[in-house]
Amino acid sequence: MLKIFRYVLVVSLISMTLGGSSIVWPKKARAFNANNLISDGEFIDTRTLDADGIQAFLNTKGGTRLRTFREGGKTAAQIIYNAARANGINPFVILATIQKEESLIESNTNFDYRVRWAMGYGVCDGCDSNDPSLQHYAGFTNQVTGGTWQLKRNYSYWATASSSYRIGSTVVIDDTNVHIDNRATSALYRYTPHLHGNESFVNIYNRYKNYRPPATYDAKLISQVPRANFSVRPGQRIMMLAVYRNTGTATWYKTGGNAMHLGNWGPQDRGSIFTDGANLRWEMLQAVAGRNGVGSFRIYFTAPQQTGVYVEKFRPVMEGITWLGPEITYTINVGGAAIKSGTKGIPTTQSSTPKILTPEEKRALTQ
Repeated sequence: MLKIFRYVLVVSLISMTLGGSSIVWPKKARAFNANNLISDGEFIDTRTLDADGIQAFLNTKGGTRLRTFREGGKTAAQIIYNAARANGINPFVILATIQKEESLIESNTNFDYRVRWAMGYGVCDGCDSNDPSLQHYAGFTNQVTGGTWQLKRNYSYWATASSSYRIGSTVVIDDTNVHIDNRATSALYRYTPHLHGNESFVNIYNRYKNYRPPATYDAKLISQVPRANFSVRPGQRIMMLAVYRNTGTATWYKTGGNAMHLGNWGPQDRGSIFTDGANLRWEMLQAVAGRNGVGSFRIYFTAPQQTGVYVEKFRPVMEGITWLGPEITYTINVGGAAIKSGTKGIPTTQSSTPKILTPEEKRALTQ
């Protein structure tokens, strides 16, 4: 079986002679728990970084060439993200493994060679990387894809199979008894059967894992109810619904100093004849909408007594931060016999065919 990393731990005793006696300095106590390297939950948490987050992380590491490296038309960040998602492995685990194995995250030394063996995948401690039989493991994509697959295979299968590093076993690693406490620890030791290599991994991982990419703010319009053009009678009470998806990294909140609202737009913060000239903010129905979550906004209007065609525009705004995402436009035809002020009614669309709501729109309307 091929070993994955090429770390060889050399343990040396530093001794000196003083007054005719030999003094042996004790080993420095290890700051990491060799029995439990990282938790299982951390090991398989794929939510820590998306492709943009990985790219932002690489951008913080000075002049590393991985920031601009591409292979097969994909960036290094996209290759890492794809492997993380495909195998259910935390992107920080992959990044820490790459740095521990070949220092590619923080150094460009001998980059062209090291990028070919980024995760040490398929190369044993005594192997020659120039061996023709190993070349199908070479290349950044092969290394990241294969290495991440191996980590997940170790975690999901070998951790409980008949393996030297299965959970609950005690293994002698570099003259030290190590108890395998969990799946993640099993997976990491089977990938790198040395204390020094795993101590290095843990130190790097702990430095990396607290990174948070800069927040981004964006939204995608999913639907608007009713459709963009509809007709109402003068004095009719109107309810409209706009549903947006959070396509940024910043979480949306219904309340708080940076609450997420739908604001009057075109121009921003305008007054409206449908609200007696007031500039209103429309609250998000959901308490929270994280990345890829949905935020729904109800708009309550009363049609003016003056007939005519009116255009009303809105756009999401995170208070105190920024306006974001596309605007939403309603063209409202006010006509016909006036009704009592405040009487509720359903806007009539210009089409005779009633709109069929999507399941997402139906859920939003019931909140």
